[in-house]
Amino acid sequence: KISNPHDGNKSLAYVQLNTFAQQDAELQLAKAALAVQQMQASDLLLDFRYNSGGSAHLANLLVSMIAGQDRLGSTSVRFQHNENLRAWDQEYRLQDQLAQPWPELEDLGIAVDRMPLLSGINRVYFLTSPNTCSAPEMAILALQGLDIETILVGGRTCGKPQFSYRFDNCTLSYAPIAGLYYNALNQTMTPGQGLPAQQQQQEDAKHDFTDPNEALLRHVLHHQAFGQFAPAAIAEGVQLQSQQGIKRQLGVSWYFEQPAMPITELSPP
Repeated sequence: KISNPHDGNKSLAYVQLNTFAQQDAELQLAKAALAVQQMQASDLLLDFRYNSGGSAHLANLLVSMIAGQDRLGSTSVRFQHNENLRAWDQEYRLQDQLAQPWPELEDLGIAVDRMPLLSGINRVYFLTSPNTCSAPEMAILALQGLDIETILVGGRTCGKPQFSYRFDNCTLSYAPIAGLYYNALNQTMTPGQGLPAQQQQQEDAKHDFTDPNEALLRHVLHHQAFGQFAPAAIAEGVQLQSQQGIKRQLGVSWYFEQPAMPITELSPP
């Protein structure tokens, strides 16, 4: 939880999600949602700067948690194939089962009887970069289609509205591009163009992620307090080579590799 230095009555629940591809990502999402519930912060801030994609199911799970009880069952995203595979078209809905008991959570080590849902969220801040690809872009686009305000700070995302299916063949796996995804308002991205950040800001490697003086975070806190971004550059951004990964010092070293071609992955119908 990050207190707003401009307004003592406001705060941010900061969650950093670097991938939607971990085997225990469902557990991590549930733990993050529980922590956000306990923070009782004014707004949610999701750090997607280094999230290069993964499972569409997990991205939709996050969207379902944020959208809350009242929106369960609504269309989240629609996956459209070419004219030869229209029978494969499918929709992801905000998952109704999240409101029901999930016995699996006990196996995951979470002491709750259902997947946690957030409530009262009508605005979400995102920290983004050219490394923000595919599944996290899908999550942002899905929230926009649900009339949830999304505010992006940092850089334009990479622009991967394609999805794929994985087919295993002996020791090899193939994931051919199968189509494009759209949100509930029938919106998508032009491949390669991505989602623009309302406030462009270079990476700031001089401060920790949750330091209020960190360049991107300072823009978010200023916007939360005053409804507009800081009028001038507020920190000296350090240009980092995203294609070689990003290294930050936070007590320990973190290194995030950039996959060659991140694509949102589905299971074949």
